[in-house]
Amino acid sequence: MHSKKLSEVAEMGESLKATESLLESTISFQASVDGDINEALELEQVGRDIAATNVSAIDSVEPKCIELSRMASHFRFVVEEKLNKQREWREVQFTIEKVDYFSFFLKLCASVDSLYTASLYYLLHVQ
Repeated sequence: MHSKKLSEVAEMGESLKATESLLESTISFQASVDGDINEALELEQVGRDIAATNVSAIDSVEPKCIELSRMASHFRFVVEEKLNKQREWREVQFTIEKVDYFSFFLKLCASVDSLYTASLYYLLHVQ
């Protein structure tokens, strides 16, 4: 049994660092459930083998095999979608943090420039 459910896996972190941590966590989650998914697919194959050798089992086993296959495929699809969204969100947050950094740098340059202009004005007009 896994300590985390798929519905509990978030898609976005609040910062770049949080999103990277979330992405790592989701990749770990994917790896931890991969064995279960493979076991489900093996079970599906066993069911198909039973249905192939026992005609009376077709009506009861075959629909369960189809549903098990559908659920396993859907689960993998949802996990991949979450990972893709997390990767996209990480890129967005990386860009935001880069813009914030450059914005800070520009403000710093502007304040240095205004300080320089004020000093120059003082030197030219006050003395």
